[in-house]
Amino acid sequence: MKILVSFSGGKDSQACLIQAFKQYGGGNLTAVFCDTGWEHPDTYKHVNDVCLQMGVRLITLKSKYDFVSLAVHKKRFPSTNARFCTSELKMKPMIDYVLSLKESCIIIQGIRAGESTARAAMEEECMYFKSYFQPNKKGRTENYRSKDVKEWCSQFDASVLRPIFKWSAQQVIDCILDAGQKPNPLYYRGFSRVGCFPCIMCRHKEIELIAKNASEKKCIDFRNWLKEVHGEVFEISAGEFKESGTSISTMAVVIKK
Repeated sequence: MKILVSFSGGKDSQACLIQAFKQYGGGNLTAVFCDTGWEHPDTYKHVNDVCLQMGVRLITLKSKYDFVSLAVHKKRFPSTNARFCTSELKMKPMIDYVLSLKESCIIIQGIRAGESTARAAMEEECMYFKSYFQPNKKGRTENYRSKDVKEWCSQFDASVLRPIFKWSAQQVIDCILDAGQKPNPLYYRGFSRVGCFPCIMCRHKEIELIAKNASEKKCIDFRNWLKEVHGEVFEISAGEFKESGTSISTMAVVIKK
């Protein structure tokens, strides 16, 4: 049976990797990093350094899209109501990988109840493919590669464990420091999250930090991308574009390509 740890480079998944190492041993673990193509260089380095230090095998999964090409393909950016970036860049590559296995597996996730109301409603343990067999509140089941999933589940099992589900953020940091490790260096610069850099839905405070810390290359890359897709940046006043649900002034990028 494979033991997989979803490792994003964030503090919660790092604590999970440490806990799994204690329980199963480094030689029995595989850390799985889903690369969105939009991560900070420090996150890539941190993921590799931690796995090397612990002697844990690292597998990097990638979608056929990165964040930018996905936005071009969808002709829009993700939003809180349409968070397709997570499903396309992280969930689907992970599902594809699990379906490629010829054995059962345990998937360890760094999800904490204290992060949000939605996460508090999750279970500490569950079937990985639960959403394919049990309808959600809207009465729908997952349909991505549904036939393949059901065929795989007829032979194997994929279980999810969330060992730090009831932990506080401080317990997570203590776990990392007690193991002689350090969290992702982005936390030391004031960022509260490190997945995708920058996240399209990050807070105003993090936008200010990004402006302060962002490298010149990121700015040049963004300007070049705008030229490539014939994009234009517009400022939208609060309440002007009501379909977006925005109640504050914001920026929009119109892609003409």
